[in-house]
Amino acid sequence: MVDLNTNVDRKNVHVKRWMAASLASFALLGAVSVSPVTHNVLPVSRVTASADTTNGTFGTVNYTYDNSTNTLTFTSGGELAANSSSSLATLFPNVQHIVLTQSVAAPKDSNHLFDGLTKLTDFAGLTNLDTSNTQFMGSLFANDSSLTAVDLSKFNTANVGEMVLVC
Repeated sequence: MVDLNTNVDRKNVHVKRWMAASLASFALLGAVSVSPVTHNVLPVSRVTASADTTNGTFGTVNYTYDNSTNTLTFTSGGELAANSSSSLATLFPNVQHIVLTQSVAAPKDSNHLFDGLTKLTDFAGLTNLDTSNTQFMGSLFANDSSLTAVDLSKFNTANVGEMVLVC
């Protein structure tokens, strides 16, 4: 006796795997833009990819991630996404350099915003991070074990009520 449900399940699994592999291939070639299903967890609203770079949006700020240099460059103004279950550390676990090319607003709740970037060694343009409306900065750079120095002297902390364990 042949179990038809088993054959159908195998065929469905094969089709799903083929579709996933095809979409991933097109995304890597830059032929398609991938918009992930978020269920309110992923702050990336648009992602495109090529062999060496990934482009997308984190909050309302456009970014380019260079895979060959592990450099995350925020390329437009706007506001960074508040930390969520899909943090920068989750999205870019190998990031070594962060560059802010123009004024970018830190979110009102910036707790853990750069937390867990264990390979991050430096920031360029950190003076472009506008913290004037930020109220919470707890653990902002926590667990960034490769980051040895960061200049916070230009941060506007007038509205910050919580700054526990910033580094």
